Amino acid sequence: MACCIANYRQNDGLVIVAGGDGTISSALESVYKSKQILAILPMGTANDLARSLGIPQDVFAAAQAIVDNKRERVNLANVNSNYFVNIAHIGLGVEVTRELTSEMKEYFGVLAYLGALTSVMKRNKSFRVTIKADGWRSL
Repeated sequence: MACCIANYRQNDGLVIVAGGDGTISSALESVYKSKQILAILPMGTANDLARSLGIPQDVFAAAQAIVDNKRERVNLANVNSNYFVNIAHIGLGVEVTRELTSEMKEYFGVLAYLGALTSVMKRNKSFRVTIKADGWRSL
């Protein structure tokens, strides 16, 4: 999918991504670089980004929002050549994502995240991090 989006050059184009947060995440760079508008049809397990933006969870209602040209401006971030919106994780959040499988999400739905979190918490080792950016430094 990403290769096709990158070659899309229509002015004022719209790219509709049907999926969850992972699918949307994988399309971000191509949509951004092709200077298109991202439209979301939430079809994932948690649909965190869609929920944060107030996109209806019903696919038909979400499609109608696209037709009605309802838009929200979001900030796109890039860290170490990885584009993201909504949330970025280091440590625990990443491990929960790695723990999840498609089968777990299909069988348990949103509760799969709780199971993965429990499993990761058992193995978790704390660490300390300092963040420096544009003259600012975290404590």
